[in-house]
Amino acid sequence: MLVGKMVFLRELEPSDLKQLFKWNEQTELYLFSGRYRFISYDELKENFLSYAYSQHIFMIEGAGRKLGICSYWDVDWRNRCCEIYGEIIDQDQHAKRILTESLKLMVAFLFDHQNLNRLYTDFNEDNRDMRSVLETLGFVREGTLQKHKFHNGEYKDSLVYSQLADEYRSQN
Repeated sequence: MLVGKMVFLRELEPSDLKQLFKWNEQTELYLFSGRYRFISYDELKENFLSYAYSQHIFMIEGAGRKLGICSYWDVDWRNRCCEIYGEIIDQDQHAKRILTESLKLMVAFLFDHQNLNRLYTDFNEDNRDMRSVLETLGFVREGTLQKHKFHNGEYKDSLVYSQLADEYRSQN
């Protein structure tokens, strides 16, 4: 469990799957926008163990409720890098601060305890909060993947951001 001032992150458990599936029906979660598309709750439940094995998913909790999720995956141990992402579903006036603290906890864990050298992510160009949070945490924009993701009926550019362990350590 990763603990901050406003939130704590804990690994996703089977009891969280109903909430996860409900959130995906409200807004398409990044977890389900790639290779894994679950048509039903039963399908998600059946495939949870193999899905969770391929990535590390954390439930973000605070103020007595589930607020969102963050994860890391595609860990390349030889090159010591992986992809990360986070999303706050329970939106309120503190959503951006909650996302910032959640990703900060995950970044610290990955650099300080997993000894990774590089973290990266790409996200929809319209996601201004994610851009702002990553820049606050010291991530650097590497470029744009043109018309990389299909979202809400159209292809959107994805922005690519990364951070190196040396950059992280110089800031902290």
